[in-house]
Amino acid sequence: MKHPLVSVIVPSYNHSQYIVSTIRSVLAQTIHDIEIIIVDDGSHDDTKYVLASLADTRIRLVWQSNRGAHAAINRGLWLARAPYCAILNSDDTYHPQRLEQCLKIIQDNPDLGLVGSYLRLIDDNGKSIGEKHAYHNLDPWRITHPQLTFKAEDDLRWALLMQNYWATTSNFFFPRETFMSYGPFPPLRYTHDWYFALTVLSQRPAHIITTPLVSYRIHSGNTLKENQANIIFETCWLLATFIPRYMQIIDFWETDILQRFPQLVYSFQGFDFHDIVHALSLTIQFAPHDISFDLLRANNSQRQALIRLIMERLN
Repeated sequence: MKHPLVSVIVPSYNHSQYIVSTIRSVLAQTIHDIEIIIVDDGSHDDTKYVLASLADTRIRLVWQSNRGAHAAINRGLWLARAPYCAILNSDDTYHPQRLEQCLKIIQDNPDLGLVGSYLRLIDDNGKSIGEKHAYHNLDPWRITHPQLTFKAEDDLRWALLMQNYWATTSNFFFPRETFMSYGPFPPLRYTHDWYFALTVLSQRPAHIITTPLVSYRIHSGNTLKENQANIIFETCWLLATFIPRYMQIIDFWETDILQRFPQLVYSFQGFDFHDIVHALSLTIQFAPHDISFDLLRANNSQRQALIRLIMERLN
């Protein structure tokens, strides 16, 4: 059996009102040699009946009990047969040339580990409400001295420590080898995409196409609106894990230390939980055994204590 050129993984959860337009945007791609692997993560709306109306031999449906977006993505990627993979969440859509443009970039530059693009932001009804141009705009917090931060260096790696400018797994296009080398996606509910991007970019170059080729839907059901304390905890854990790792990359220090120092100060100025990041970083680095992923378990006592502290501050 001839394998497809690109596998598109669609993790699905309770998006019956959006998923038809999501799948149609993939079927409408200028590249036709694709497979679409829809992994439904235990939806309890009418997703199953809606998907039954989509008749195309390139679509594969997989059903599983609810285990989280990271688990649905991992399962789809393990099933993928193509040498190139993309992810599209079940409430987002592609520009018709998304796959073609990403594929050309990565075939012309085979050393790339990850390719993405600018994003078009849309509302519940699909109306455009803005664009996200990687780390150049729409910062998650106010940056008072951008010229003193990693943003000024125009390097995708260091800027990724400041914010998840990829914004969504829908913005990921990569050789399947990237997943085999740097996956699977970890058990993070809110920041699994940021973790994956940081892991890849710590080892491989990446590229952002300066055209919005994904429509990213902002609506009341977005996962990131669910639980602020847990989002902050995952972000603290992520920074504690990756800031020391990135500082060990050899060319991080090719820039003069007199420039690096203010970057380390001002790049994280909008983040109000520096003490938690610091405590987690020391714990992860110097604990007598590796407890990094233990801290992500819901019943971990250290995690629970930190989340209580975060909630006290938020109140």
